[in-house]
Amino acid sequence: MDAIWPAAGLTDGSVLLRRWQPHDSDQFVALFDHEVARWSPQVSDQSDAALRGRLEQAASMPPEHLSQGYAIVEAERPDHLLGATDWRTSAPMPPFSLVDIGYLFGAHARGRGVATAALRLLGGWLLSPRGGDLRRIQLDHAVANAGSCRVAEKAGLTIEGRRPQFLPLRDTPGGPLVFHDTCLHGRVRPARTVG
Repeated sequence: MDAIWPAAGLTDGSVLLRRWQPHDSDQFVALFDHEVARWSPQVSDQSDAALRGRLEQAASMPPEHLSQGYAIVEAERPDHLLGATDWRTSAPMPPFSLVDIGYLFGAHARGRGVATAALRLLGGWLLSPRGGDLRRIQLDHAVANAGSCRVAEKAGLTIEGRRPQFLPLRDTPGGPLVFHDTCLHGRVRPARTVG
């Protein structure tokens, strides 16, 4: 993807998706409460040191490089971190034109509609010819995570089916790894008319 992230970020007037900044570190680590850990895939180190290292790496990227993760903040308070969003791809691009998107929010931001707003913004930009110019975005969540299902649907990602035993989670801190069925959501860009 050759897109350039807007210098001012993406906003709808209530939330703002912006590049990570070094001073976000403490707030970023604080987002990872029990609820975030419960629904996050157990595929990477989530220690405080590892989280700070990932944020520092993202914050040090030059503006001309497209990051795959952004801070979600209040538009009126751009230093007040609400959550994080990212995208990743396991399919070669081209010829595939899709990414998987994800998000997480701190307890103070849940239930306020900001997750839906952030996913709408990111999805719209990724599918727009003036943004990522992708054909498809998709999102998986554990079937048991009803809140994520509501957020995805409200953000325009349609339920497309289930993936059995797809998501490695720990149901309790320090518990065994359990592979959960996921609900797959997708959104495609509108067909373009020619002529």
